[in-house]
Amino acid sequence: MISVKSTASFTGFRKETLHIMDTAENVYMAYGIECEITCGTNGHGPLDPHPHAFALDFGTHAIPQNKLKLIHQELIDRLGPNYTVLYSDKNIDEAVYVDTPNAHFHIQLRKDLWHKLAGIPI
Repeated sequence: MISVKSTASFTGFRKETLHIMDTAENVYMAYGIECEITCGTNGHGPLDPHPHAFALDFGTHAIPQNKLKLIHQELIDRLGPNYTVLYSDKNIDEAVYVDTPNAHFHIQLRKDLWHKLAGIPI
């Protein structure tokens, strides 16, 4: 089951976003972890994939620390080369697999693809 954080909002869905949701839910479920969308189309600038409905953020606080890297890699493998999957914390520049207050998985359609679909020059 997928849940949505109360602060997350959506102005639309795309088939690419639905694929992200379905894949993330399946991976989280395989590990017995509740899948929560923490950000949809809200809270980002116009050149970010979020407001164009090409990216979603997923909570990671329920994931045991020793499973973060494993789940990150499984998301990458299942989504394939057209998607970017980051373990992210806006206060950390690289993936350090520790639970911080801002940590989350950011998943988006690859930048060149969503820019083309949204009509935004790269």
